[in-house]
Amino acid sequence: MSLDLREKYESPQVMSEEDEIIEAPEEPPEPQAESERKPDRRQPRRQPKAAAAASFVEYSSPDDKPWRCDMPDKLFADFGITGDLETRREALTRLHGDVAPVKESWDVIRRVYRLAPVIGASKDDLREWTIEDLAKEANVPVKRIETIIEETRVYWARKNNERELVAAR
Repeated sequence: MSLDLREKYESPQVMSEEDEIIEAPEEPPEPQAESERKPDRRQPRRQPKAAAAASFVEYSSPDDKPWRCDMPDKLFADFGITGDLETRREALTRLHGDVAPVKESWDVIRRVYRLAPVIGASKDDLREWTIEDLAKEANVPVKRIETIIEETRVYWARKNNERELVAAR
């Protein structure tokens, strides 16, 4: 089946890839002055998007190696970390330095909030872990994992308060 070009472009129909005639979409109206425009009732008005949640944040470990946190919004909320991105990165570096020496706490925090080295991460580092997964892997009750997380939050809050007191002197 062949169409004259003029027919093709003047017709309100177009050919699909399967040689079927389909209706062409309506032509958009001529542009109008902003004050003359009426809302388009065919589609709902689009609302501006809220700021997207950070999908990950990179930071430097205390020994200056690149690390990332793949659940930064949850970690920031749970640990009370606020401020601009740079301030939050500095807080991640401090958290890393404070918690990493405590192996049990560090292992749980790394898995729950998906903290991993940028270079040399293992499959376990990149896996999404639930509290239940961690409890099963460690062969401990879920309550023990929850306790470790809460103790780590309290420990880190105390370390931050100590830092603030020293800085205020």
